[in-house]
Amino acid sequence: MSDAETGCYLVYESDSSGRLLQHFSKIKVSDAIGFWQPGEGKKIQGFKFTQNLGKSELIRNLTGGVEGRKNFYSGWCQFVKQAKLMKGTVTKFAVPEGVQALETDVYFYYKDGDKIVPLEDGVPMNVTDIAGVACLPKNSDALGSATKMDEAMFFQRTGDAGCSTKCL
Repeated sequence: MSDAETGCYLVYESDSSGRLLQHFSKIKVSDAIGFWQPGEGKKIQGFKFTQNLGKSELIRNLTGGVEGRKNFYSGWCQFVKQAKLMKGTVTKFAVPEGVQALETDVYFYYKDGDKIVPLEDGVPMNVTDIAGVACLPKNSDALGSATKMDEAMFFQRTGDAGCSTKCL
């Protein structure tokens, strides 16, 4: 068991009209599309790893057109918000071969300097100081090449194109 692999994995399942699961595990989950790990001084409660084999549903009904896609993006935002509550780091993975999950781009918004920072595949990012998160369709032009934007514009543009939420 590696502490580097212990945390909460985001897993897409195509059954039940598509759903995103949180999978708390002490070993790497091979079909995961995301991962968060608690920050220093924070610990995931032990029962989360054993109750229902570590799995719990985050959101469902992900395959029904526009609403399903919005639900998928919302699930990603919920996942990041949970990591922020644990002062953790989030890693996004490329969608594994054979997994039917949507390809996405995830962005973090920081009030300090109105900064927008993309979450790159395979690169863990600390989310302790983020003020918001957005999940968009892969290669969406909603933000263009902006690296700075005022808060209202960030949430308006990303909310229209995908899903975004404040992280307080």
